[in-house]
Amino acid sequence: MAANSAITKYGIVGIGMMGREHLINLHHLRHQNLAVVSIADPHPPSQLLAVELARSFNWDLKVFSGHEELLESETCDVIVVSSPNMTHHRILMDIIAYETAPRSRREAVMHQYCRLQRGSGGCEEKVGYGGASWVGV
Repeated sequence: MAANSAITKYGIVGIGMMGREHLINLHHLRHQNLAVVSIADPHPPSQLLAVELARSFNWDLKVFSGHEELLESETCDVIVVSSPNMTHHRILMDIIAYETAPRSRREAVMHQYCRLQRGSGGCEEKVGYGGASWVGV
């Protein structure tokens, strides 16, 4: 275990099939001082499946119906975005806007690259300040 035993708290936006896959993968990394603590999804059956899965890992999740509520809760250090691809841009822009407020720093870990090409809506300019980062798969 690392010298710093602080737990990095993860939140997952979009907890359908892919979001639950991320939940499982993060559980495999639990010995690296992390835990999933929050999820956001508007679909109650997906929420229920995720809560049941997390309980099998002894993780108690806070459940939100939208990413805005998750951001406002300030329950997590890292946000994994695994919602449908067409929602990534809007969610990332909301995360960036939230991060520029005088609140704790968060990292946006993107399931996909969100088509962050030059001219795609200002993402590259907005993340240039270093407050958010992402990983595409």
